[in-house]
Amino acid sequence: DGSLNPSRILTSQVQRFRLWSNSLTISRSRVLRAAPLALILMHALTGRLNRRSLLPTAVCTPGFGVKVDSRWASGDGGGGYKTRRKRARLGTRDNSRLPKFGAEDAIRDPWISNSGGNSNSSLKNANGKGKASKKTNQTDVVVAVLGCLHGELTQAYKAIRTASKMANVSVDLVLVTGDFQAVRNSADLASMSVPQKYRHLRDFHLYHSGRKKAPYLTVYIGGNHEASNYHAELPAGGWVAPNIYYMGHCGILRFGGLRIVGSSGIFNYHHYESNRMEEFPLKSNHLRSIYHVRESEIERLIQAANADSNEVDILLTHDWPRGVAEYGDIKDLLKRKPYFKAEVRNGVLGSPAAARLLNALRPRFHFSSHLHVKFAAEIPESVCLNHTNKTTGGESPVKRGRSTKFLALDKVLPGRGFLQLLSIEPNKTKNARTNTSTPLQLHYDPAFLQTLSNFYNGKDTKLVHPIIIPQNFEATAPSSLPDGMGPSPLPERTNPQALAMANLLGAEDMRYS
Repeated sequence: DGSLNPSRILTSQVQRFRLWSNSLTISRSRVLRAAPLALILMHALTGRLNRRSLLPTAVCTPGFGVKVDSRWASGDGGGGYKTRRKRARLGTRDNSRLPKFGAEDAIRDPWISNSGGNSNSSLKNANGKGKASKKTNQTDVVVAVLGCLHGELTQAYKAIRTASKMANVSVDLVLVTGDFQAVRNSADLASMSVPQKYRHLRDFHLYHSGRKKAPYLTVYIGGNHEASNYHAELPAGGWVAPNIYYMGHCGILRFGGLRIVGSSGIFNYHHYESNRMEEFPLKSNHLRSIYHVRESEIERLIQAANADSNEVDILLTHDWPRGVAEYGDIKDLLKRKPYFKAEVRNGVLGSPAAARLLNALRPRFHFSSHLHVKFAAEIPESVCLNHTNKTTGGESPVKRGRSTKFLALDKVLPGRGFLQLLSIEPNKTKNARTNTSTPLQLHYDPAFLQTLSNFYNGKDTKLVHPIIIPQNFEATAPSSLPDGMGPSPLPERTNPQALAMANLLGAEDMRYS
């Protein structure tokens, strides 16, 4: 018709540029650097360009402020050329085009869409409108739950402060569901199982050295990206910095009337039935096996948790329990994570060990992370999650009596669903506070201490009442050594906290479990 078609003109120009660049003897990369406009046009035409990653973007997210930083701005939309090609090949969606999460979402009940009703734990009205509601009871414990931290401790605390101000509540406890990365110095980086480009100090060393102090009591479990040499000093748990407590390979704590069970690491059937035999400095095969869950730890938790008449309020695992995706909005999950389709279809998404824990303990709440997506589900009291596996001992009996609310959280990045605030009514136990003026403290669970004592020395230590965990943090390595230091072996003197635990249990060696 004689009219000009802009798309045809653009196509022809890009094709001419390709022929011209391929005919030259100099490297193609140098030609493309000399012609950035042509490069942009070519990548836009071939679908390889993520327009959000061209320039660093100013990001304004509640709790983070305005920050010009390509690492924080890109989220899942960045990741480099190879990552974008992989995403296109797998048919994944760019998260930058999905709805963003903010402080409003952190105080809204995540289970309303699944259950169709209200939750006693929500900090916001059921319809999501109006002012945030305060705690209904003076004994309620306000808990902030975080997903994969990846060393961004300061940013996470800022987000918690923003959300708690919006909800008009004071946070009593912070729970982190793995990938905490308690890296004290560059030597700790050598024990982390991550590619070299992701080995960064971040800001934990500031809290370890005392230059910063955690504004909230923080308790965490380990994931699959941790400073393993530091965690190996505290197999039964301990303070890694003032006001920051690690639960060990597995553990049970009491806090304000809540009973909290934690299992560190992820599932791998090759090492599930084996003992912990890793030695330092870590070899390449031990760099990963050290953070794999062991069957003996799962059995220890089940035995101790069910030996006490108090129910389990909170279960922390880094892995999702296998089969939990069926009890949430699976359509929305696959929309955000399309590459989960095959695992969901084959029934292998999640950990059989975590499912076994959920079935046997039936906690009121189960928090996880690892898969970097916020996802809520509610498992009815009559349901047993399928975890049959040759390495998990088959089906375990289901503890009847109540349903479990499951929540998985994203990694700590702006606009991601990495935070949830909940107000939880505790069980009526002796260590629950009677009013808000009573300070809350962490306690050892007596049933778990008895189980540990039997494991380490074959004797039952008769403990009836919860014991307050002493504030006995002591640094065993310097903070922030110069870059380039090699891996450090386990200190010749055992961590003083491990010695204190050994004395309490009558054990000789607390390094390995």
